[in-house]
Amino acid sequence: MSDHDDHDENLDPREPISGATIAVGVVSILWALMQMCTGAFGSVGAVIMRSTVQASPELAKNPQMVPYTDDTVFYFTVVGTAMALPLGLMLLATGIGMLTRQTWSRMVGFGYGGLSLLIAVVGLFMNIFVVWPVMSDASKDLNQTEATGMMVGFWVGAGFGFGCSVLIIGGLLAFLSSGHFKKQLGIGAVETDEVFD
Repeated sequence: MSDHDDHDENLDPREPISGATIAVGVVSILWALMQMCTGAFGSVGAVIMRSTVQASPELAKNPQMVPYTDDTVFYFTVVGTAMALPLGLMLLATGIGMLTRQTWSRMVGFGYGGLSLLIAVVGLFMNIFVVWPVMSDASKDLNQTEATGMMVGFWVGAGFGFGCSVLIIGGLLAFLSSGHFKKQLGIGAVETDEVFD
């Protein structure tokens, strides 16, 4: 076999990495790190707050402390925030795989997207049918201003969180599915030698 043939076999059929791939990969890594930090601090913070509230009879009577006194709401919060850790690791792997243009990055990314969407939908359902009834009942012991603030804060937080999740996940899945990213990975590329064999 000639030196020319050896050189052809080592050619990378993929296009040079594009700015779009770099941008999405870097954003995915940064978002993953933020997601994992938020999940870790959120879970630990909820546990610390619950211990603090339980140690103070005065705080325990405060209706605004319901997220820490009601078992259902508390465990939903802890589990929900803790799920950010494995999801963040999946997204981190996706981002690194995108920057190094590994074909498995698409599968990991699709797995992250599907699982994240499922958790987002389940979370919204739980907020509407489980958490909100508890919060609404607790708000009856507050004055009008405080009750309105609790209601607005709850729905804005739930709606904003769900909306952001869907937009970000949808954008990532759309990019992973695009022909542009497939070309970046060399998926579907035809080797020159195969054409002329």
